[in-house]
Amino acid sequence: MRRFCVIVLFAGVLLSPAVGNAAGNYLPNSPSSLGKSYYVAQNNPKASDGNPGTAERPFKSIGKAASTAKMYDRVIIDEGVYREQVRLVNNGHMYSPESKIIYMAKPGVRVYLKGSDIFDGQWQELGGVVFKAKLPALLFEAGVYNPYELSCVLDDRKKNRPIQGDVLPETLGQI
Repeated sequence: MRRFCVIVLFAGVLLSPAVGNAAGNYLPNSPSSLGKSYYVAQNNPKASDGNPGTAERPFKSIGKAASTAKMYDRVIIDEGVYREQVRLVNNGHMYSPESKIIYMAKPGVRVYLKGSDIFDGQWQELGGVVFKAKLPALLFEAGVYNPYELSCVLDDRKKNRPIQGDVLPETLGQI
């Protein structure tokens, strides 16, 4: 009976995942030690999307870090307002949650990711509290997704559904 207990305890130690301890010591093959860390710092004068993404030579955009990061990697983002569209090209394995790419703010800073642009148009008062401004043509280039181009009725399915299938982008909902 004593031999059986020792074997079970030993097997339990061997099969438990190595994820680190309370002191934060490095443990080989733990999920936090398998990937690389990429750094993004748009306000750093040395930042460039041509850099390797290290702490000394960070990326300028989150999008560049997202296209570079692979399973188990971390993207550490420095303070700022990032006005960009980030395409999450890579991701972890669906059966291994610890393999996901982690996007995190650098400790102690605030990071804002906004897909919006600052619009500084020439506003014209139409009367009362109604104003208008001309939008830049850049917003309406051919091939660029434009939600204002969508029809509100089912007259042209291609304009109504910018992607194939029955699912629309989350911002549009189902028509």
